[in-house]
Amino acid sequence: MRPLISPIVLFISSTWWALGSPYMIMEKQPRIFFSAIGATFSNIACRLVVAQMTTTRSDGFNKLLYILVPIQIMSVYGALTERMEFSLLFLYNIFVILAHLHYAICVVRQICDHLNIFAFKIKDSSTQSSSTEAHIKHS
Repeated sequence: MRPLISPIVLFISSTWWALGSPYMIMEKQPRIFFSAIGATFSNIACRLVVAQMTTTRSDGFNKLLYILVPIQIMSVYGALTERMEFSLLFLYNIFVILAHLHYAICVVRQICDHLNIFAFKIKDSSTQSSSTEAHIKHS
């Protein structure tokens, strides 16, 4: 049940925000809204996959939700102006995308270190095939 906490909180709070926003955030900024919620869910899902692959315990509550949920609460209860709500959504979207990219880069680096390989480096197959052919001709 532990891995379900973050997605449930994300979906319930985001639906609540979409329906309860006094400035109709879903109608006025749907792309940024879906981008922010999607990137947050992607981060939650990727962390769960990595935890399963490494047989470690998954986080109970994703740290990105500590930022998102207060924004949603302030928005629904009218503590923000329309401009502030849209600005916070935009800033959160940028932040969550950068945080997700940072997490992905760190995971790739750790896997490469563990496997003692370089990411995105392809061995030249032409030198390998020519040396294999030369070895076969000498045999």
